[in-house]
Amino acid sequence: MKRFYESTRRVPGWLLVTGALLLLLGACTQTSPQNPGADQATAAPVAAATGGQPQPAAAATPTNVPAVKSVGDPAAVTEGQTAEGDWFRGDPNAPVTLVEFSDYQCPFCSRHVSQTAPLIEDQYVKKGLVKHVFKDFPLNSIHPQAAKAAEAAQCAGAQQQFWAMHDKLFALQQAWSGKTEAPEIFKEYAVDLGLDSAAFNECLDSGQFAAEVAKDLQEGAQSGVTGTPAFFINAWFVSGAQSFEVFQQTISKAQSGQLPAPTPTPLPQGVDPFAPDPAHPGLTYSGYHYRGNSAAPILIIEFSDFQCPYCLQHYQQAEPKIDTNWVDKDLVRMVFVHFPLPIHPQAPKAAEASECAATQGKFWEMHDVLFSKQALWSGKSNAPEIFKTYAHDLGLDAGKFNECLDSGQMEAKVQDGLDLGQQAQVRGTPNFFLIKDGQGTRIPGALPYEQFDQALTEILTGAQQGPQTAPTVTQ
Repeated sequence: MKRFYESTRRVPGWLLVTGALLLLLGACTQTSPQNPGADQATAAPVAAATGGQPQPAAAATPTNVPAVKSVGDPAAVTEGQTAEGDWFRGDPNAPVTLVEFSDYQCPFCSRHVSQTAPLIEDQYVKKGLVKHVFKDFPLNSIHPQAAKAAEAAQCAGAQQQFWAMHDKLFALQQAWSGKTEAPEIFKEYAVDLGLDSAAFNECLDSGQFAAEVAKDLQEGAQSGVTGTPAFFINAWFVSGAQSFEVFQQTISKAQSGQLPAPTPTPLPQGVDPFAPDPAHPGLTYSGYHYRGNSAAPILIIEFSDFQCPYCLQHYQQAEPKIDTNWVDKDLVRMVFVHFPLPIHPQAPKAAEASECAATQGKFWEMHDVLFSKQALWSGKSNAPEIFKTYAHDLGLDAGKFNECLDSGQMEAKVQDGLDLGQQAQVRGTPNFFLIKDGQGTRIPGALPYEQFDQALTEILTGAQQGPQTAPTVTQ
């Protein structure tokens, strides 16, 4: 019989939870150079590396620069180098610093430079509100010319033309990307920019700035960067070629002194983050909601979207049978993880509504209402007000629920689920990971109950076959 679920591979017992890892929509990554859905708005909190989340890069706070170099027109934006040697544009003492990790060969980076960066420069950098610092993060495994392009920009910088070469490399990306003769093309660009050709060529051929590029790459990796473009805006993190509105919102938070939610205390060594937390009934150690016997032999991790019609289909058709035949018989424990898709504009707020209800002990009740009444709020601009009526119907404290929903108190928690799913290479909803004793099976989509039953039976009896593909998410 043909299998409708994905084959599996050995994983370390569970998917280790992560915070704001950067395998995100709209970003070039080592394993996914053409991620879809790049318009998804993400702004994840920055936290200590011990918590597995990206941390601010070294130059993420304003510093006094000893030697600022103004280039060209005195009225133009100031260009210079930080004390660490990174090139920047803007007031060196601007209250907000935007640190960008980028790859000259990455198409998403090029899109950011052509579409969003000019708006940021006009409205923030030129007005002295934001200092823009650039750091190299060439994804060498998928962009073989990126590192040499980064060196070319640095060599141009040695002649005070870093940003001019930066702009030219991105603008003409298609002309050199994928070409083995790319270094010779870069030398032609140097001529076009009026640089000293001999000095530039010697710099590029000798690899004078290879170590500098490698330093940035290492720094980004240590900060949690795994894809490009990636941005640290004071204490906030934005991943991918996001819209200008995302940057506006995040810069506004930085300007007002807002800080991301505190990083959860790292789990003790050996503790499964998806295991039930005895101190918080109904929650895993990582803060995700679950139902079922805490000692059930099989764990199902569900990535879902309240506005997704296929998630609704699963909720109506397969889920009741899974509950009856597996959860209620203490064989399966279900963990729910938010994964709102960018094509569903009301989904993030719906997810927040369920979490706001959870603060009053009614997560699953709100979960059920949101799915069962999906047609009544999906696509409605006043969806948040509709969610408030659902809270009233569930007997929740309306004042507390409304304040929670209006304030965006649960945005970070919803984002955490989205980040986890993206790191696990979830591309759509619903998506399920079925795990027992280190064996994982992935089921993508709203498949018939019979396919779940077959997969669960094989996992329970140890009759799984084939190579395994369930991803490992590192903490």
